[in-house]
Amino acid sequence: MASAVASVDDVPSSDAPGDAGTVTIDNHGCLFSPAIFGARAGATLAMKNSDPLTHSVRANEDGRAVFNVAMPLEGMVTQKTLPRQPGVVKLVCDIHPWMNARIKTFAHPYFATADDQGRFRIDGVPVGRHRLTVWHPRLGERSIEVEVRADQTAEAEIHFGPADVRPLE
Repeated sequence: MASAVASVDDVPSSDAPGDAGTVTIDNHGCLFSPAIFGARAGATLAMKNSDPLTHSVRANEDGRAVFNVAMPLEGMVTQKTLPRQPGVVKLVCDIHPWMNARIKTFAHPYFATADDQGRFRIDGVPVGRHRLTVWHPRLGERSIEVEVRADQTAEAEIHFGPADVRPLE
C-alpha cells in the first residue's frame, strides 16, 4: 500500500535512540506533498509553499488545534513543532478544502512510510519478536508478528482490500 506508515511499536521508548528531527511538507500544485507520512512526536515540521498563491495550513490532533498559519508567498518556508505525544496530526488548507495530509507520529524511530510500490524499510529494530503495524488513514490498521534476527533482513506482507476503504476523517 503506497504511503502507508509501518511501525514497530513494542520496543520500549527508553531504548529508542535519536532526536525528533525535522520533516518537510510542500504545498505544491494545491496539494500537500507528501500527503501521508510518519514522523517523531515533537519533530519540527518545515512547511514550504511552492505555489504562487496563498495557502492557510491548519493542523489539529484529536480535534484539538495544533497551529494555523498563513503562507502567502511562493517559496515561503515556516516551521512548527508537532505535538510531543504520539498520534495523528491532520493538516488541511482553509483556502483549498481538498488539500489534506496526515502525519502519524511516534515516540520512537522504528517507523517508515511506504514508497509507491508499498515497500518500506525500518532500520535498527532490536533482535527478537515484534509486532509490525501498518496504518493508512483510509484503510485503518493491520498488525502481524515478525521475527528480527541478527544481521538479517526480516520480510513481511500485510494486505488491505477494497472492503477496508473508508472515508477520510
